[in-house]
Amino acid sequence: MRRDDDLARLRAARPAGGAGWASSPDGLRTLARVQALAEAEAGSPAGRATGAPPRRPRPSRSRWLPLAGVVAVCAAVAGAVTIREATPDDPQLIGCYSETRAEAAVISQPNAEFASLDPVQACARSWPTMFAELPQPERFALCVTMGGGQVVVPSRAGLSDDVSCVQAGARPAHRP
Repeated sequence: MRRDDDLARLRAARPAGGAGWASSPDGLRTLARVQALAEAEAGSPAGRATGAPPRRPRPSRSRWLPLAGVVAVCAAVAGAVTIREATPDDPQLIGCYSETRAEAAVISQPNAEFASLDPVQACARSWPTMFAELPQPERFALCVTMGGGQVVVPSRAGLSDDVSCVQAGARPAHRP
């Protein structure tokens, strides 16, 4: 019976309701530290300061550099093909645009007295009579429409003929 007496004494010494060192504030702090160390060693997201899962490393930028170079070359070639100089079908037929945007422009022909001049000069000299209500542009660009017609569009100083012609839906004209 000694054994029953020992068990009875142990039961009497143990606090009721699971209270003990493990349930004490010191025991709970120790348990939290042990769990945090174990999770950090295992690489668990809970062990990270932010709680976020670990990130994959980003691909190297040098992997994208050749692709960016190929795209830039393709864009340059496409632009050069699109904006190449063109020759008009009928060099005697000239239209003067009142503004760069073709869809909003009023088209007029230069005065007959200037017909022997370069198309840009003819439109510039005819401007005051053709478009009296509009201010004279700083400069003009000679362009060829997609249909082969020759047009002169207003431009600004510092703006290339390529830009002015593309805005008008045309290509820069080839000047001999």
